[in-house]
Amino acid sequence: LIDCGIFRSIDLVGHSFLKLDEVEIIQHHERNSVNLEINVNAELFRNDPFLIQAELISPEGTISAINETMIDGHCTLNMEIESPKIWWPRGFGQQPLYTVSVYALDLNGNQWDSKTYRIGLRTITVSRDPDHFGREFSFVVNGERIFAMGAGYVPEDSIYPFVTKEKIDYLLKACARSNFNMIRVWGGGYYPSDTFYDLCDEYGLIVWQDLMFADNVYELNDDFRRNIEAEVTDNLKRIRSHACLGLICGNADIEAGWLDDDKFADHSGPLKSDYLRMFEDIIPGLVASHAPGVFYWPSSPSAGGNFNNTFDESNGDSHFHGGRTGSGYISEFKNHYMRFCSQFGFPSYPSLKTIKAFTKESDRNIFSEVMESHFKEEGAGGMILQYLSRNFLYPKDFDSLLYVSQIMQGLAVKGAVEHMRRNRGRCMGALFFQLNDCWPAASQSSVDYFGRYKALQYMARNFFASVAGSIDRDGNTVSVYIQNETRDIEIRRVKISLQTFEFRLLHEVEYEVEVKPFEAVKVCEINYTPYIEGLENRVFMEANFIDEDDNVVQTETEVFVPYKRLALDLSSISYSVIELADEYVIRMMSGGFAAFVELDLKQADAVFSDNFFHLTSKREKAVRLKKSDIRYLAYGSPEIQNGYELEQQLVIRSLKDTY
Repeated sequence: LIDCGIFRSIDLVGHSFLKLDEVEIIQHHERNSVNLEINVNAELFRNDPFLIQAELISPEGTISAINETMIDGHCTLNMEIESPKIWWPRGFGQQPLYTVSVYALDLNGNQWDSKTYRIGLRTITVSRDPDHFGREFSFVVNGERIFAMGAGYVPEDSIYPFVTKEKIDYLLKACARSNFNMIRVWGGGYYPSDTFYDLCDEYGLIVWQDLMFADNVYELNDDFRRNIEAEVTDNLKRIRSHACLGLICGNADIEAGWLDDDKFADHSGPLKSDYLRMFEDIIPGLVASHAPGVFYWPSSPSAGGNFNNTFDESNGDSHFHGGRTGSGYISEFKNHYMRFCSQFGFPSYPSLKTIKAFTKESDRNIFSEVMESHFKEEGAGGMILQYLSRNFLYPKDFDSLLYVSQIMQGLAVKGAVEHMRRNRGRCMGALFFQLNDCWPAASQSSVDYFGRYKALQYMARNFFASVAGSIDRDGNTVSVYIQNETRDIEIRRVKISLQTFEFRLLHEVEYEVEVKPFEAVKVCEINYTPYIEGLENRVFMEANFIDEDDNVVQTETEVFVPYKRLALDLSSISYSVIELADEYVIRMMSGGFAAFVELDLKQADAVFSDNFFHLTSKREKAVRLKKSDIRYLAYGSPEIQNGYELEQQLVIRSLKDTY
């Protein structure tokens, strides 16, 4: 598909006396105040005197304004904000936004041009301080080192005009609901619209902004240099004032490509020198000139540039592409201790509803020509089957294979993130690839082209939670951890039990743990060998994490053999639906252990409060579904009017149903 040309609206704007060319807002943070330095440049068409008025509207609606006289088309205004409302990424605080409007006036008070910006008051940089592990790569927001959690973003559609504000909002809201605090705009896509950055400001998502150069070789002649200077300058001026902007990255995968990608091998030394001029001279100079407060990073992955130690995991950001053969994804990932993992992932198939959009029934075999042409990674179908063979029984049908592939993907990314969060301080970021798809395909995405959540997107709600529990098993020995990614002390009771699949209790213990801000702690280590001998395939271990209000805020479960070896019974899952004013409550019970319970609708789509979970007791499990979270994508789909109709559409399955 051609991805160039006009695809956004164009306005023809006339100016009479002057045109505001550039407004730069620089924040100077003091202890209890923020000074806004507002630098204004204008193109004058008449040599009349003009005033610049800057108006500030606080999050509460309070208005203040100052004026300065413009001299030779330039003006600097300083606005002092006392007791400022500070913007924080999601999970660390609120996202208050100020509105700054700049007006160009003549001496009679007539307005001739204006510009308006929404800003958040914050500081963001990246620390590269040396430590005993090497050199850290840590985002520092308002003086606090934070653990970045999120994913890589690609355009919502290969046909850019199909990208609507509604699609952008739906996708970024999915990030917020799954506890992301960061999103990486991948360099192989496009520069998102202003709507994207406005919503990231509102949802508290820090943007890692790749410039649009990826996995390619460029010849730097004079024409191309002028082209990239215009492209980079225009976009820097457009996005630099956004609270969400955390980092500008020169490119995706090009530094690494020059070192280990065969397709770069035949290119000349001068082209490699052109790379250095572009990404380590020209572009960082543009960032320093037009967005001086934004941290610049030359490439991803990188250890800082100049082809020095690009793949050094103790220094800079890293990508992980291993674990697809041999011992397995999670076990291999645990051998790596990256300072910041900005790209890693595992592929899966989308749901059958999505696959039906591009296949006939005869195409629904993962090795058919149509299916393989809709895979983002060559040979990934065979790799999925290889990984499946180590962990699961072969599914009974095509739909079951799709479902199991999503579970594998979710578990792979979950295990990787939990490993990195347990090593907080050494590692300070986990951005899986990728969040979304630009066309219907099997890929590493957590949300498919039609906005349907895969298992991974649901699992992220727990492993990206601000206060998250995790389990690490080594044979029959299980360790339990808590990671606190907040600015507050958190108290958790951790109730750990060992049960049979019939819910017979074999062992139970409880701990109370105080977790300091920005800390990962080990709660306990338990060797279950004396309790499970001869029962390994019929028992599970569960950790319930309980807050100070006695709410179970997270449940994590572990088994002691691969899922294909479990002696699962086909437990009947009973359920009922209760309708409330703006939501439905689905109440579920099971007579025995049910793994990876999935809820779906026959003729509609929905985002549930929980999905792909285990039923681990005879107690009732309540899943909520807001009426506003039901979507009707298929033409003519009947709208659900009440709880009875929802119950008729509801489809529930678990792992045992797949073989």
